[in-house]
Amino acid sequence: MKTSFKDIAREKQARYFDEKYGIKEFDTVRRKPTGYPEAKDFKVKALLKKEDAKDGKIFYEGYRQQILDEIKQRIEAGSYAPSALMKRHALRSEHIPWNIFFPMSLSVDKKNHAKDLFNSILEKVSPNGPKIKEITGITVEYAPKDKVYLNDRTSFDTYVEFVAEDGAKGGIGIEVKYTEKGYSPSEKEKEEAITNYKHSPYFAVMKESKYFIPKAFKREETGLRAWSPLVRNELRQIWRNHLLGASMVQNEDIKYFLSLLVYPKGNTHFHGDKTHNGAVRNYKQWLSPEGQKTWQAITFEDLFLLIQKNFTDPEGTAWVNYLKERYLF
Repeated sequence: MKTSFKDIAREKQARYFDEKYGIKEFDTVRRKPTGYPEAKDFKVKALLKKEDAKDGKIFYEGYRQQILDEIKQRIEAGSYAPSALMKRHALRSEHIPWNIFFPMSLSVDKKNHAKDLFNSILEKVSPNGPKIKEITGITVEYAPKDKVYLNDRTSFDTYVEFVAEDGAKGGIGIEVKYTEKGYSPSEKEKEEAITNYKHSPYFAVMKESKYFIPKAFKREETGLRAWSPLVRNELRQIWRNHLLGASMVQNEDIKYFLSLLVYPKGNTHFHGDKTHNGAVRNYKQWLSPEGQKTWQAITFEDLFLLIQKNFTDPEGTAWVNYLKERYLF
């Protein structure tokens, strides 16, 4: 039986916390699986106990206090509501943007290095497109609140706000995945994205964006039989994040936008393997030439190489070594 990427990642995280902190005991969750007469406690490897989570062990030690301070400040301000498992569950991607992207925001010098990093990504997407002159903000878990965009809770795991060389505003909306795959829609999302789509912001924003080829609006004859193949469980979240940025452009809040998906190469749901193309290539095939300039995917492996190239001082070297040790295989 083939070992899943999630199983490999679980063992990797458990080994890391054992070797780094001597943590050998993980926490349990109470569940009632199908067929069980009553709920039972199940030990979950790589689920930190509350005392270890409280210390912030899920975060990089070099920036841990800054991360914890920022989280506390944002919770108190009401601008951030992390899940109960954010500091505990090492297989969930929720904590990862704090380790990868938040450190890039900690000084002007770091933002300048981040500017060079993101410009290299923009160059690959659109060689003749706009380049970043200055990064004005890097925010983990960013949900625009001053305007109604998609009329839902779509947010970016990280949002990079910048001023382009021509003086116009731009943004990079980042979605980070680790062991996750696709997901089933909620009832509200099913109504908005599938049942009542012609009255949904999804349809209106998608149509106005010109980011998608005509076949992306064609009803499927199998599966959900939805009005667009992008409504599929494996593509929907990628599509919604892309639409959120498109809506920000249409509202003239920004002129330029890139939707960036970050995932580990080992997660074949996104990367693909010999048996299937994967969500990255699958999603990209529905994009128009204009849409291709506004969407990109990058693996952890390639992103960490860019960090290593651009953050070359001893502090940056220690940080990228941590990221490699923690998340690569």
